[in-house]
Amino acid sequence: MQKKGIKVNFRHNIVVYRTENKKEPESAVAYEEQYIRALFDKAELKVIEPIHYGSWSGRTGSLSYQDIIIAQKS
Repeated sequence: MQKKGIKVNFRHNIVVYRTENKKEPESAVAYEEQYIRALFDKAELKVIEPIHYGSWSGRTGSLSYQDIIIAQKS
Protein backbone atom coordinates (compact mmCIF):
# COMPACT_ATOMS: atom_id res chain seq x y z
CA MET A 1 0.00 0.00 0.00
CA GLN A 2 3.05 2.21 -0.13
CA LYS A 3 3.24 2.13 -3.94
CA LYS A 4 2.20 4.96 -6.23
CA GLY A 5 -1.04 4.50 -8.16
CA ILE A 6 -2.95 2.93 -5.29
CA LYS A 7 -6.51 4.24 -5.29
CA VAL A 8 -7.40 3.28 -1.71
CA ASN A 9 -5.14 3.51 1.32
CA PHE A 10 -6.21 1.13 4.08
CA ARG A 11 -4.35 3.05 6.79
CA HIS A 12 -6.59 2.18 9.77
CA ASN A 13 -6.21 -1.23 11.40
CA ILE A 14 -9.42 -2.39 13.11
CA VAL A 15 -9.18 -5.86 14.70
CA VAL A 16 -9.09 -8.25 11.69
CA TYR A 17 -9.46 -5.75 8.85
CA ARG A 18 -8.12 -2.45 7.59
CA THR A 19 -10.14 0.51 6.35
CA GLU A 20 -9.54 3.87 4.74
CA ASN A 21 -12.16 5.76 6.73
CA LYS A 22 -12.70 5.13 10.46
CA LYS A 23 -16.02 7.02 10.45
CA GLU A 24 -17.39 4.92 7.56
CA PRO A 25 -15.34 1.72 7.73
CA GLU A 26 -17.72 -0.15 5.40
CA SER A 27 -16.86 2.23 2.54
CA ALA A 28 -13.65 0.26 1.87
CA VAL A 29 -12.49 -2.79 3.80
CA ALA A 30 -9.39 -4.94 3.35
CA TYR A 31 -8.64 -8.30 4.94
CA GLU A 32 -5.30 -10.09 4.97
CA GLU A 33 -5.30 -12.83 2.36
CA GLN A 34 -4.26 -15.49 4.88
CA TYR A 35 -7.20 -14.56 7.13
CA ILE A 36 -9.64 -15.00 4.22
CA ARG A 37 -8.03 -18.29 3.21
CA ALA A 38 -8.41 -19.55 6.79
CA LEU A 39 -12.11 -18.61 6.78
CA PHE A 40 -12.60 -20.45 3.49
CA ASP A 41 -10.80 -23.52 4.89
CA LYS A 42 -13.00 -23.46 8.00
CA ALA A 43 -16.09 -23.33 5.76
CA GLU A 44 -14.66 -26.22 3.69
CA LEU A 45 -14.33 -24.02 0.61
CA LYS A 46 -11.44 -24.60 -1.78
CA VAL A 47 -9.98 -21.49 -3.42
CA ILE A 48 -9.80 -21.89 -7.18
CA GLU A 49 -6.47 -20.32 -8.06
CA PRO A 50 -5.47 -17.77 -9.06
CA ILE A 51 -6.97 -15.04 -6.93
CA HIS A 52 -7.75 -12.10 -9.20
CA TYR A 53 -6.39 -9.00 -7.52
CA GLY A 54 -8.26 -5.78 -8.25
CA SER A 55 -7.18 -2.53 -9.82
CA TRP A 56 -7.73 -0.66 -6.50
CA SER A 57 -4.12 -1.55 -5.71
CA GLY A 58 -2.75 0.11 -8.84
CA ARG A 59 -2.42 -3.17 -10.75
CA THR A 60 -3.11 -3.07 -14.46
CA GLY A 61 -4.98 -5.73 -16.41
CA SER A 62 -7.30 -6.58 -13.52
CA LEU A 63 -10.71 -8.15 -14.08
CA SER A 64 -12.35 -5.77 -11.61
CA TYR A 65 -11.74 -2.86 -9.29
CA GLN A 66 -12.16 -5.27 -6.36
CA ASP A 67 -10.29 -8.48 -5.63
CA ILE A 68 -12.10 -11.63 -6.79
CA ILE A 69 -11.82 -15.01 -5.08
CA ILE A 70 -13.61 -17.98 -6.61
CA ALA A 71 -14.17 -20.99 -4.37
CA GLN A 72 -16.02 -24.28 -4.41
CA LYS A 73 -17.32 -26.51 -1.67
CA SER A 74 -14.75 -29.20 -0.84
